[in-house]
Amino acid sequence: MSMETKVCSKCGEEKPTEAFPKSSYMLKDGNYRVASQCKACRSLYHREWYGQNSESVKSRSKAWKRANPSKRNSNLKNWRSRRRFLVALQSSRQAAKKHDGMSCTATAEEIEAAFTGKCYICGVPESECDRRLHLDHDHDTGAFRGWLCARCNMVLGRVCDSPELLLAMSSYVHEAACTR
Repeated sequence: MSMETKVCSKCGEEKPTEAFPKSSYMLKDGNYRVASQCKACRSLYHREWYGQNSESVKSRSKAWKRANPSKRNSNLKNWRSRRRFLVALQSSRQAAKKHDGMSCTATAEEIEAAFTGKCYICGVPESECDRRLHLDHDHDTGAFRGWLCARCNMVLGRVCDSPELLLAMSSYVHEAACTR
């Protein structure tokens, strides 16, 4: 398998095209041209430029924030809501790795699309819960199952996702309620 290479205009090294960022220029075939400088040289350039211009950048940023408080708050709110699903997925994967379990195989977009704001089992809205809803997945297959409140998530964990045990518990509670 041959790998395409390109020479960086800054450092002069020949590197694979994956080491170059895409340019904003699109070719006729629909692909983007790669930039002339490699990612490492561009990163170094931007780091040096920011070091020399950080005060100017910070003051412009502060001025924009003061002049546009509603836009800033809206942007922050949108960023946090989009980031929430990625963070939930990453923390779920870290926990699975820590406990030698199967991590969730869903994407952040899939779990965001499945979010209803209510627990999938008891239907309690997240606003009425003490904590945010938990991302639930099958620990054997990694398949995403839904969003659960802390209580429902804990119950499933305590019974090791056993349908038989949950049915037995349901029968027990039902019979006890009937004998009162």
